[in-house]
Amino acid sequence: MSVSGKSQTLLFDKEKTEVSVGSAPKSLKLNLDATGFYIVHYQGRDLNDLVWKTKLSPLDKWGLLSDAKNLLLSGRMVFKEYLGLVDRFEKEDEYLPLFEVSEQLDLWHVLAPGRMKEASRKFHAVALKTLQAKTDENSLMLRGVVAGRLVLLDEAFAKEQAAKFRDLASVEVNMKRSVVMGYARTSNDYDGLIERFKKCTSDEERLRYLEGLASFKKPELVAKALEFSLSGQVKKQDVRNMVAFAVANADARSVLWDWFARNIEKLIEMYEGTAQLSSVMRSFISVAGAGRVEEAESLFRRYPVPAADATLERMRIYDRLARSITGTA
Repeated sequence: MSVSGKSQTLLFDKEKTEVSVGSAPKSLKLNLDATGFYIVHYQGRDLNDLVWKTKLSPLDKWGLLSDAKNLLLSGRMVFKEYLGLVDRFEKEDEYLPLFEVSEQLDLWHVLAPGRMKEASRKFHAVALKTLQAKTDENSLMLRGVVAGRLVLLDEAFAKEQAAKFRDLASVEVNMKRSVVMGYARTSNDYDGLIERFKKCTSDEERLRYLEGLASFKKPELVAKALEFSLSGQVKKQDVRNMVAFAVANADARSVLWDWFARNIEKLIEMYEGTAQLSSVMRSFISVAGAGRVEEAESLFRRYPVPAADATLERMRIYDRLARSITGTA
């Protein structure tokens, strides 16, 4: 830990202990560089102000965000407090904390789009401008991720990206995905994207068009694309990617769950003898099913697949959090 800029060692060998930080510390930070396997909850504005008076490394900032996410999911942090922390990263320019805020806001937006769309849009718009000035490899990759997420949040930006679709070959490689996604969002050209997918000569290109097919604003088009993924024209490993792309699209969460429930027997057969379906369920179906927990419980009673319990546990957590974010808990 660091108190007033001076490092101290703290040994956790008791269930409970008290540590003196002096009468008026100038700064305070536990778990420097997030090296310890524990979570810290700084409760109250005064403590948080002391933390931010510390010279925080990118790992320190990432640790604050990671801890906040876990506290939020466990119900130990209220969402208003969480947003107060995220606000402190508004002008962040370091890769690691930028990446983490983007990941978290993306998930919260999928769970509660009505409540989180504008907050996520504002953050990603500012982050994209910040990353435009950076040329290191990590920042270039993150810029593509942030642009893709902004396309799903900002119709004007989606149109701006879609305008580059005809000259896709000249677009910077990390920005191609946002161009394809923007084209899908603004054109609804399902047949055109399918045709381009079929003509692809590389896995990278195929994934780009699959992400576009999962990014339509109209849920019925995403539903059609998900059915296409099981037609035999998409590699088995890319069906998993298609699910990952679809769950990131808040407009498609409901149709993704419907598709999974309708095709669970086919998916069980497809991935028999592998851990792929379990991974898909824990990572993505748990998000898609938030708000439909009773349906999921009924489905998994009929199909007691190995990851059912873990998926339901996560789904209940996400469901509780979504209701907390929207104020319907």
